Amino acid sequence: MKRAAAVLAGAVFLVLAGCSGAVPGNAEPVAQAGSVVESRSVAADGPSGRQVSGKGVPKVEHPIDIGRPSRMPCAVLTAQQASELLGGVAPPKPYLDGAAGPSCYWGGDAAHGNASVEVIFPDIDKLGLTSVYQAAGGAYRFFRPLDPVNGYPIAAYSVRDNRSAGECHVALGVSDRQTVDLSVRQDRKNVGKKDPCDSARGIAEMVLSNIRGDT
Repeated sequence: MKRAAAVLAGAVFLVLAGCSGAVPGNAEPVAQAGSVVESRSVAADGPSGRQVSGKGVPKVEHPIDIGRPSRMPCAVLTAQQASELLGGVAPPKPYLDGAAGPSCYWGGDAAHGNASVEVIFPDIDKLGLTSVYQAAGGAYRFFRPLDPVNGYPIAAYSVRDNRSAGECHVALGVSDRQTVDLSVRQDRKNVGKKDPCDSARGIAEMVLSNIRGDT
């Protein structure tokens, strides 16, 4: 699948120094709090002809325009947030022409276990979470819906389950056609102590708040 190859190859899978207690969330499977669309669908744009939202895919009730943040991906986390998450952190690295779409990478220092965060704005198929859900059990052998972030659906996914290595990749649905994806790698000392998908969900909450301009 194009999304699996592009997004997961583009993600550097590096995130999270000691942030236990700093980021909330529950990575256990839970019922989606939003409206789960079983049959309603809208014809997708583009040549694929696939539908959004697909069967069983949570509908995004309040879509967010991510045009501006996707052009400035490194603005989705503040310097203070990056420091709190990663400790000593090098300047963020933007990749505006990445294979999966615009992204930004934050890497912590060796003293903090080389933890890291990458935020990606996929522009591959315009199918949003439908693309992720349809690949569950196929291209994405690891798939787990997480507790929605302030009403926005989110799911962890990957070609394999890398949680034992302190890594997690999540897709946050910001509209029925678009997601914001995050890749997280924990500080080595936190591996096995905190679920990295729990951490990724907490960072997604920060990113969502910054994109929406919450105060």
